[in-house]
Parts: sequence; structure tokens; C-alpha cells
Amino acid sequence: MTHFSLRRTGIRLAAIAAAIAATATSACSERYKDTRYTRWPSGVRERPLVEQSAAELFVTVDDVARPGGAAASELNFFDELETREEVVNDDALHAVMLLGTGVTMPSYDERVTIARRLGWLRPLRPARPPREAATTGEISRMIVRMMGDKKPLTPAKATQRLQTMGLLPGECKHYQGMTGAQFVSLLGQVEEALGPAALAAIRAQAHANWNTQVAVDDSDIESASDGAPSQPAPAAAAPPPQPPRAEPAPRPAPQPAAKPEAPSQWIRGTPLRRGERSN
Repeated sequence: MTHFSLRRTGIRLAAIAAAIAATATSACSERYKDTRYTRWPSGVRERPLVEQSAAELFVTVDDVARPGGAAASELNFFDELETREEVVNDDALHAVMLLGTGVTMPSYDERVTIARRLGWLRPLRPARPPREAATTGEISRMIVRMMGDKKPLTPAKATQRLQTMGLLPGECKHYQGMTGAQFVSLLGQVEEALGPAALAAIRAQAHANWNTQVAVDDSDIESASDGAPSQPAPAAAAPPPQPPRAEPAPRPAPQPAAKPEAPSQWIRGTPLRRGERSN
């Protein structure tokens, strides 16, 4: 399959860009250095960073404002994305928005805002750094949320969901990375699995909720460093009466408190192959 048919949809980014034409591309780049992108614990450590995302290169107000710029921007973005050794958060969000809404926004901040409203990203947590490598689990979670699942959903469960659908191989781990070519292939398979009617309904629902907050259940905790709440120790039972001069029974040595599971090491994505789907 060639680049999935999002390329042929004729994205109307120019209309969106006109509303924010005053935004300068240099300011967009400086915004990515903002320290508010807090690295909240994700259970995955030592992720690589890139100097510039593919979206930064080809998704700007100037790029999409020119005649035919929206389509050219999309083509250039996916051409560049396929060459990347790792998918970063900025590119993952931009591509999922193109698939799930048919449009996007010119900056990472604006894409995050819309994705939070649609329930694809957690509204109460800071966004991951845009140039930081995303994990297969985080990408899977956005895709499954985009497909309409509003129940508690961890990255690990989202990965399992796509594996069940035959879109990810069974040996794929939620904490591993993904290359650009793998990501483009995955999006094409998701589009094919949904079919035109379901995808059109998803996009229509997204546009209907563009300016409202979609209610989803984000009560799940996916961070390995988020331990379970501590419980009060039960009251000790009174010891039985001891005979005179009896030596007290030895008490067992206190056991060390259980430590939370260590975060997983980020690993580069291995080639993803299309799984076999059951009939």
C-alpha cells in the first residue's frame, strides 16, 4: 500500500491557517523550547530526542497558506516521516489528527489542545515534549481513543487492542519505539481496518466535538512510578498471656517495603509486520 489515502483527501488546512495567520514560524519553533512540557513519569526512560520534527518542517502557516500548500504540506510531511528512525510526539499527534479528523493545526500546542478536547490526550497532564520519541503504547492509545474507546485505557492495553485486531505483531512491546515507516504503515492498516464509512463517522464526530470537551474515563494509571495508595496498618492483636519467666517469642525481622516497578528502558522499534487476522 502506498501512503495511506489521507494524501488524497485534499486537507483544508488553509482555512484553519487563515484564522491564525499572525503566527510566525520562528515563534512556533521557539515554543517547542517551553519548559512547561513537563516530563511526567511514563514508565519509559532514556528516550531519544530529535532536533526538529517532520511536522515542524512542513506544517506551518506559511506552508499551508500558499495555493495548494495544504496538499503539498501533507505529502512532504509523510515523505519526511518515512525516513525518520523514530516517531516523536509531535509527528505522531499530527498524523493521527490527519487520520481521525481529516485536518490538523499548524502548531504542536494547538494540536494538543484539540486532542485533549477530543479525549485522545489526557486533559489534566502536561503534554509530552514534542521532539521526544513516542512509544508504541502512547501511539496505540491515541489511535484507540480516536477509534472511539472511552473506557480506562493504558498504553499497554491499547497496544494489546491493536494486536488483537491484527494491526501490530504479538511480540511488539508497548514501551518500544516506532520508526516513521512503521508508523505510516500502521496508519494505513488502521484506515483499511476501519473502512470508509466508519472513518467518515469518526471524522464527523470529531468535528462535532471540536470546541467541546469529550467525556472519557482517564482513571487508569499507566506510570510504573505511580504506586498504589498506602493503606493503614491493621491494629496489632493483644499477645496471649505468657507463663512467668518465659522468654518472649522471637519476632520476625521486618520486611523491606515493596519498591515500585522500575521504568522500562526505551528501545528502538523492530520491524513491524502485518499480523494475521482471524476470519
